[in-house]
Amino acid sequence: MVSSASLLLFALVQAAPAATSVMLLTAVGGADDADKHAVDAALRKAIEAEDGFTLLSAPETREQLSSLADMGLICLPDDTDCFVKLGLAASVELVLVPGVDAGSGDALAIEVRVVDVAASSQARRATASATADDRDAIARLARQALDLEGKKDPPPPPAEGEGEGEGEGDKPPPPPPAEPPPVGLIVTGVGGALAGLAMAGAVVCDLVYADVIDVADAKARRELYQPLGAALWITSAVGAGVLASGVALMLTTPEPPPP
Repeated sequence: MVSSASLLLFALVQAAPAATSVMLLTAVGGADDADKHAVDAALRKAIEAEDGFTLLSAPETREQLSSLADMGLICLPDDTDCFVKLGLAASVELVLVPGVDAGSGDALAIEVRVVDVAASSQARRATASATADDRDAIARLARQALDLEGKKDPPPPPAEGEGEGEGEGDKPPPPPPAEPPPVGLIVTGVGGALAGLAMAGAVVCDLVYADVIDVADAKARRELYQPLGAALWITSAVGAGVLASGVALMLTTPEPPPP
């Protein structure tokens, strides 16, 4: 039997598609501090303008870095494993690590390393040569880091009356709209993904708390990893409920009539 809590969660998932959570770190490198701050601000503004992404605020990012430093973990620019741990602690999916160095002439050599937390690896590396005040170039760099560069919006439909006349009768009819996937299949996929990711994170936290994975002292294991693991276990249970709801919907929803 499908619980009311599971149905409510399903309604929320349908109403608000999940956005990709992103953490943007402060730029490092040999450029002037003023240039690095300007690049930081431009990258943050560009990411915030993109639909489908949720950017962790600068104060929250500093707080997570401070918590990690208290545990004796300070991430070096190429330490992917350290950034994965930071992403797990902050509950984000992507960690962006910008670097800004002097380039040729007035331009800066800007690089953004993108760490995929779930995959525990570097997803891609975006680079650009631009001045600190070139907002368009930095926005393109942000889109490249988010794997959006080259994915353009579809062209707008022609204005009324445009294109009418010669050759109009030769146009093929538009293809029929694609059938949307069954609701039960969508709910099952969302529930399975939520349960799987949360369970994986909970197991990692439990291993750290049990000192099987030695990445923190006793205080950090007790105050950070134990409550984080408990929260992830609860989240995995919620995901399992959503998964069960999806299966129930797939079993009870009648097949659509043939066309």
